[in-house]
Amino acid sequence: MLRPSWSCDPISGNGAKRNGGRFNQIGTQALYLSEQFETAVTEYLQESDRPGTLCPYHLEIKKVVDLTSKEVLLSLGINEELLYSDWRESKTHETWNLSTRLILLGVKGAIFSSVQRKGGKNLVLWNWNDLDVKVFDPRSDLPKDDLSWRKS
Repeated sequence: MLRPSWSCDPISGNGAKRNGGRFNQIGTQALYLSEQFETAVTEYLQESDRPGTLCPYHLEIKKVVDLTSKEVLLSLGINEELLYSDWRESKTHETWNLSTRLILLGVKGAIFSSVQRKGGKNLVLWNWNDLDVKVFDPRSDLPKDDLSWRKS
């Protein structure tokens, strides 16, 4: 789910870079996606009451870690509760440290459970420029620039 002002650049990760996120500090690009449309909408609406652009993506990615797996969390020495804690209340949240560790291991992204929607899954990508990540826009409906959107 994209803020309309980012819909002209849907794979930039610049929105997350500007605002930070559960798995990226402010200043670090990240691309956050959801497995289900309902999860994408719920995640988007947690911080915004403005309209959004629902946009499907096509991905073919390897080197993604599944943080919904208890075995994976155990192997990383991560307590599952850490993933659900509020990252906005910390200047150095542990999920940022986890992201740094995973990136250094060559991991491209992580699947994680939605805090906002029970049963929902999200994907965060840190390194996607060399991957096959495409926005599904067969009719070229997404804007080509941000001229039609109010800057905020």
